[in-house]
Amino acid sequence: YKSVNAILTDEGMFEVSAEGNVIVIVLDRFDVYYYDQLVSADPDFFAPLDGFTYYGNNISLYSRTYPSIAYMLTGMEQDFRMDAATYFDKAYRENTFFADLKKNGYDINLYTEAYYAYRDANVLFGIADNVTAYDDHRISDVTGLTANMLALSTYRYVPTFFKEFIKVSSGDFAKFIEYNGDLPRYVTDDAATYATFREEGVTASKDGDKRFTFIHLNGCHDPFTIDENGNRVEDGESLPAIRGVFKMIFEYFDALKREGLYEDATIIITGDHARAISDKRDVEAARVTALFVKE
Repeated sequence: YKSVNAILTDEGMFEVSAEGNVIVIVLDRFDVYYYDQLVSADPDFFAPLDGFTYYGNNISLYSRTYPSIAYMLTGMEQDFRMDAATYFDKAYRENTFFADLKKNGYDINLYTEAYYAYRDANVLFGIADNVTAYDDHRISDVTGLTANMLALSTYRYVPTFFKEFIKVSSGDFAKFIEYNGDLPRYVTDDAATYATFREEGVTASKDGDKRFTFIHLNGCHDPFTIDENGNRVEDGESLPAIRGVFKMIFEYFDALKREGLYEDATIIITGDHARAISDKRDVEAARVTALFVKE
């Protein structure tokens, strides 16, 4: 594992601007399948989304978080002839979106995961205001890391029939790494994010700058660390976890309303990609990803 020089932190995740806000909330794998299940169980589930329009015909270009997040932020496609580091460098550096935001007085805060959305956050210096440098890292839990490596090896070698019974995600490995920077690295852990929100709430800055906030949550993607009441759980289930995430989102919006900042904010809720339905069906077929937009 090669140490990188910079990471995105969780600093100021729920700070907003008194001058104007663009807020993008991405729920990983927010397929319309989950939208339909939530509405089927409770037709009024999304009623708290005042002023939002739901689009049921939104198709994501990619099927995985990499390169979906970078594509959403930059518009640069990845044809996979470039390695990931080169793609991230070109995507973040050569697009005009961030420069236009800066030119129009926006601070930019990107809360998304290392490896999937960037390999070396050096490419985000001068772009993201929540990027920080560090010198080194350490493995915080050798036992946990070893167990994950054994699970991954087991998953690789067992017959296909047994693979669905082994729960292991490449994203799990990141939690065993600690960086020696001044601020914590942002990790897609919905229970931790909700705990931060409950502790800090929303604070409005009056420094004169507007704010672009991009928050990438685990959402509809395992591991599900949160229940429908927002409490941490182990080995949770998808629908309670999604309800818990939206409970946090609804409370976040209520806080914006109390600050008088909700009506003038542009807010988007969507997914970075849809869910994989089956390995036996066309993997390149279009998948619909839920999309809410409040102008």
